[in-house]
Amino acid sequence: MENTNNILKEKLAQFIRKYYVNQLLKGGLIFLAFSVAFFVFVSVFEHFGRFSTSVRTVLFVSLIVVSGFTFWKYIAVSLFKLLDFGKRISNEQAAVIIGKHFPNIKDKLLNTLELQNQSSVSANALVIASIDQREKELSPVPFSVAIDFKKNLRYARYTAIPVFILLLILIISPSIITDSTSRIVQYNTHFEAPAPFDFNVQKIQESAIQFSDVELVVELSGSKIPNVCYVRLNDGASLKMVKDGNNRFAFTIRNIEKTHEVVFEAGGFSSRPYIIEVTPKPVVEYIAAQASFPKYIERENELFENRSSFLIPAGTNLEWNIETKNTNDFSAAFNGENIDVNQKNEKKFTAQNRILNAGEMVFYSKNSDGSLVDSSTVRVQIIKDQMPLITNQQFIDTLSSKLLYFRGTINDDYGFTALNFVYQDNENKLKKTKITIPGNAKDFEYFFTWNLAQMPDSLLKPGVSFNYYFEVWDNDGVNGAKASRTAIREFKVPSKKEIQEKSSEKDKKIKNDLEASIEEAKKLQENIDKLNKKLMEKKAISWEEKKEVENLLNQQKNLQNRFEKIKRENEINNFKKSEFTKADERIMEKQKQLEELMEKVMDEETKKLLEDLKKLMEKNDKKNLQEKLDELKLKSEDVEKELDRSLELFKQLEFDLKMQETIDEIKELKEEQQKLKEKTEEKQNKKADEQKANEENLKKQEELNKKMTDLEKKLDNLEKTNKELEKPNDMPDLNQEKKEAKENMEKAKEELSQGKKKDAAQSQDKAKEQLEKMEQKMKAAQEKMEQEQQQEDLEALRRLRQNLMQLSFDQEGLIEKIRNTNLRDPMYVEHTKEQMRLSDNSKMIEDSLFALSKRNMNIQATVNKEISAINNNMEKAIRAMESRKSSEVMNRQQYVMTSINNLALMLDESIQRAQKQKSSKKFGKKSCSKPGRGMGKSMSEIKKLQKQLSDQIKDMQSKKPGSKPGDKPGQGKKPGEKGSGRGSKAGEAMAKMAAQQAAIREELRRLSDEMGKPGQQGGAGKEMKRLQDLMEKNEEDLVNMKLDQETINRQEEIMTRMLESEKAEREREYDNKRESKTAQDISSPSTDFLKYQEEKRKQVELLETIPPNLKPFYRNLVNEYFNNL
Repeated sequence: MENTNNILKEKLAQFIRKYYVNQLLKGGLIFLAFSVAFFVFVSVFEHFGRFSTSVRTVLFVSLIVVSGFTFWKYIAVSLFKLLDFGKRISNEQAAVIIGKHFPNIKDKLLNTLELQNQSSVSANALVIASIDQREKELSPVPFSVAIDFKKNLRYARYTAIPVFILLLILIISPSIITDSTSRIVQYNTHFEAPAPFDFNVQKIQESAIQFSDVELVVELSGSKIPNVCYVRLNDGASLKMVKDGNNRFAFTIRNIEKTHEVVFEAGGFSSRPYIIEVTPKPVVEYIAAQASFPKYIERENELFENRSSFLIPAGTNLEWNIETKNTNDFSAAFNGENIDVNQKNEKKFTAQNRILNAGEMVFYSKNSDGSLVDSSTVRVQIIKDQMPLITNQQFIDTLSSKLLYFRGTINDDYGFTALNFVYQDNENKLKKTKITIPGNAKDFEYFFTWNLAQMPDSLLKPGVSFNYYFEVWDNDGVNGAKASRTAIREFKVPSKKEIQEKSSEKDKKIKNDLEASIEEAKKLQENIDKLNKKLMEKKAISWEEKKEVENLLNQQKNLQNRFEKIKRENEINNFKKSEFTKADERIMEKQKQLEELMEKVMDEETKKLLEDLKKLMEKNDKKNLQEKLDELKLKSEDVEKELDRSLELFKQLEFDLKMQETIDEIKELKEEQQKLKEKTEEKQNKKADEQKANEENLKKQEELNKKMTDLEKKLDNLEKTNKELEKPNDMPDLNQEKKEAKENMEKAKEELSQGKKKDAAQSQDKAKEQLEKMEQKMKAAQEKMEQEQQQEDLEALRRLRQNLMQLSFDQEGLIEKIRNTNLRDPMYVEHTKEQMRLSDNSKMIEDSLFALSKRNMNIQATVNKEISAINNNMEKAIRAMESRKSSEVMNRQQYVMTSINNLALMLDESIQRAQKQKSSKKFGKKSCSKPGRGMGKSMSEIKKLQKQLSDQIKDMQSKKPGSKPGDKPGQGKKPGEKGSGRGSKAGEAMAKMAAQQAAIREELRRLSDEMGKPGQQGGAGKEMKRLQDLMEKNEEDLVNMKLDQETINRQEEIMTRMLESEKAEREREYDNKRESKTAQDISSPSTDFLKYQEEKRKQVELLETIPPNLKPFYRNLVNEYFNNL
């Protein structure tokens, strides 16, 4: 039974094995059919789709998955079970399968197996017997026959279809399968689609450094070449390549950052992909420079971030802060010189350096193996401390060449330390004057005045020259202060010859201008006469006459302007003459006197007269216009005379100056000849030295000979100037001395050239003697001219004064006669003839006085004006007498008397001045042209004089008839009334008192001038002015012989004010004494104060040279009064 049982199991096992073999065969056919079909489908699909790597990847994966799945399901599972791996079918399941195949068995096998299972549980003999019986029945049945392999043939048909299709494709177009399979298998490889051209990659990098540029170059070759080619990066957008030549295309990937897959596309076809691997580059991501500027530029610190370049001042300290990426090693260098670098952390580094010159700061960053190095460059440009800039303009004073004005600017980028004016003295030493500039200025306009008058005399000798310039220093705190200079200028002191030549040119121009002014004044008078005749013929002023008046006014103004210009030129010329040479004080005094005379030619009255004429012309006032035109004519005549006088005095002064210059040049030439003679006589030790000295002496002698020639010309010019005078001076005869001096000098020159030193010295000595004789003759002639002129002028003044006194007495007598003569009396005609005779006498005095004034500067301009006024009033008095206008006659005659008296006083003053000059002056010493100066009286003395005069006035007033009780004040006789003539004793007394009052007033004015200008005296100055006004009113009363209570009251007021002034003067004297104790502590006066003092002194001197416009009678009475005190 057991045997049978085993056989049955063995047979079942064989069945099961065959079962799985059948399953394996069946699964293999199914797997083959499905796999081939799917493979063909995928291959054909890919062939026509020409998919990308991603799609091909999907297809490849799908093919693997599908094939694997079918293989597992239909082959692997059956195979594992065949090999007894895993769960297999059981015997029972196999019995069912077998029972279905063998109908005669049906369920027997299954029942047998169940009974066997039961027998294992309970050993029932009946069951066992039944099992044995069944086993025996089943043993001969071949179970394996139940598995029919032929049934699998139907699956073979399904397999044959895809295999047939595959074989068919392989026969017809094997590339469909082979190429597609290759592309699918190589799913991650790009395959070009079959195209009519090929992509020939010429240039591509398989690896690149990050942020570098990668150039791609591809060339297309084939039968059909497209005109455009693109490149696609990382499946992104297609970028057009640049066509470079035939069928060649290029493209550059800028700053590549990451790995790129590159595919070239053209005409709808693509190349295979190319991979560019990017290696990360060490990078400097951030650069910052903290700039600390030099302190002296006063600029706040500044931060420069991520700048490729920046501009900083030289000397700036820079602190660098750098941040990097992918960097393991970092270094820095400036202009190739390494800089110390400090590492703060993995990414941050710092460095410091001081920038003095421009350059490049380079930072190097490396990766770990040092294969890659990156550099970042920052260009540092510097602003160098610039040189200071200085400009300068020079202005020379129009009057003084010694006064130089400078104006300029200085500029610097950061500031200055000093601004200096530098000049070179006669010892070639540099002298500096510091000019103050603001401490923080960068642009500054400076002004500087250089007064050469304060320079040493040795530096300003004629012909000397020296250099000067300005320099400015900046505040460069890095390299040290730098200096800039202006252009070096040269100041050349003109030589004596240059000064004289220029002065001579100016003198000539001034003379010509004066002559032109005289002609213009004459023309003006002619035009006034013509206009007066027209006005006399017309009843009213027409437009034509108005135009002529206007032309006359313009003519007069032009004359004034021209003369003002002449005055200015003369003042400048006089100054220039003595600016660099020491002028003779006598000549300078005459120049000053002439300037003062010229200053008075055009007075304020003339200007006022012009204004009145203009107003009258606008009002059409014919009568008054004619009168004013007459006045203008008289003024014009006075101007003409004064211009003529100024011209003659100018010529005389020119002669005096040239004569003095000639004397000085003779003296200088004589002294130089004497020095050369002494040098010629000197002996030298060596022959070479002697020869050299002889050459120098010869050269010097030639220079002196040339000077002698110039001296001859100067003497000829002096003679010519003398002949231009109306009354030429007696010149000495120097022909013999000139001839001998010149011959000896020429002889000395020849002897020196021949080496005859001894003979040359003798000739030089003789020349010197002749020059000395010339000097003595010229000095003697100069002294004689001066003395004779003084004596002649003094005698002329005395004669004129005598004639004027006689004219005064005659005129006064005529006035008395006319007062006592009736207008219808035949004697009135005789009186008219007498007035005409006096007028002729007056004109003779006028001519003599004018001739004298043209050679004597001490005669003031007012003298000629007064004599002109006398003649004018006499002519008007004659016309009034002819018209029997008694009141006008008396007025004009009274004006005549006033002018005669004023003129007499002026002449007396001139005589006194001439006498004092003659007695005090010695030739060659300073002339005292203003005698009596500094001898003034104090307020106390002036008060005493005024007190005496006041008592005299009171005494006369008490004797006056109108002063008795009951009489009305002021009932004294008026001028013109009978018995009131000057011939009376009362008239003489009043005239003397008027002269005394005038003298006292003049002393008071002098005292006021000594105290200073009225504006600087305060209340004292105003009080002085008030006193002078009161005294002038007293003079008018005394001149008009008006003596009343008002005069007495005025005298009392004068005395009261003088007492107050005397008290104030004592207080000032006390203050001055107290202040003088600390005089040593008082600093020297400032320049402005000295200028003020000088101006004040000039004004005082000017006032003293001008005779007061006195209205009293004879000045000789004034002098007599003072002399008797």
